[in-house]
Amino acid sequence: MNRLSSGAVEQARHHGCEFFCGSGRDEMLNHYAHRGFDRAISISSNTSTKFDLLSNSSNGKSLLVLSGMSSTTRIKHQLLQLHFADVDLNRVKLVGDINLLKAKSGDDLRKELSQLPPIPSKTLFIGARWQIMESLGKQLFHVGDSAKEGTGYGKLGVKEHKVADFVFDTATLNLDGRQHLVAALRMPNGDLAYDAMKGFLDHGFNQVIMCGAGGRLAGDAQVGDYMLLERSQYGDQSISLARECIHVPGAKLFENAKPTSNVTVDSPLQETQRWLDENQETGNVDVETAHILRALTEAGPDVKVLPGLFVSDVVGEHPLEGKISSDDAYRRLPEFVTASLGMIREQDTPLA
Repeated sequence: MNRLSSGAVEQARHHGCEFFCGSGRDEMLNHYAHRGFDRAISISSNTSTKFDLLSNSSNGKSLLVLSGMSSTTRIKHQLLQLHFADVDLNRVKLVGDINLLKAKSGDDLRKELSQLPPIPSKTLFIGARWQIMESLGKQLFHVGDSAKEGTGYGKLGVKEHKVADFVFDTATLNLDGRQHLVAALRMPNGDLAYDAMKGFLDHGFNQVIMCGAGGRLAGDAQVGDYMLLERSQYGDQSISLARECIHVPGAKLFENAKPTSNVTVDSPLQETQRWLDENQETGNVDVETAHILRALTEAGPDVKVLPGLFVSDVVGEHPLEGKISSDDAYRRLPEFVTASLGMIREQDTPLA
């Protein structure tokens, strides 16, 4: 499952490369221009990482630069890709500071969240941003399945937000005469999911509905099913949710679902046969869950969470040829959203 271009790999094998950790392409080009690299050719890539071959027109030197990596997870994944492509990692240099970059992104997110309407009742959906808002709109405004795609999303009056690497939508729902603020966040990559969760939790989002996608390891859940989970392993860290935080709606989607365990990795390239043998008792795998659970456990028992993920594939059934499509993973999303609306209404109901 190595999606690097052959040209980029050849350059890295023979001349090494640099990972640039900065806030954008302009900053990257400016940095290297000061070092004498005055020409840049973009190398096409079907990953979110950008590849540029820079050259110095006065001395003919060239340098491969990778940029657009905004999380530690993404850097580790990229290093693994290069390693499996037989690139000597001693010839890979890191320029900039990923922790500074992440801190700035987190600050920018907090500024954006501070501008949201001061509605006390708040719910965050993490994962499947557009699909969640489309499904909420269709259900709340009784839009039929024959309607044009995007109709539900349009009726909801969604506000779109793009801050650094965080993309999310917000909408104010009027349910039974009460206002409720809903945010739907595109799943951030790896450890950025922790930074995002911290931001939303610190801004009063005290109900979290997890709707990312991952690979099933143990059990018999099929692609498109929702697997509940209560704990995750990331390296030598084991993270468990407190029972009182877990809230599972009484819906058909969850009636046979028993909470499972998750293992979080930095890259699907870690999932070797040996790794599969070691993790065959684990329920599922992805690159975000442990980071999300860490933020939730730090927030304490006042946050309610529906913890789990949709099955996008069954790990080990077939070789990974490329990025897995999430289309099939979300085939049961409408009933998931129906159950989630029930949770939101419950949260809005004052205790007697």
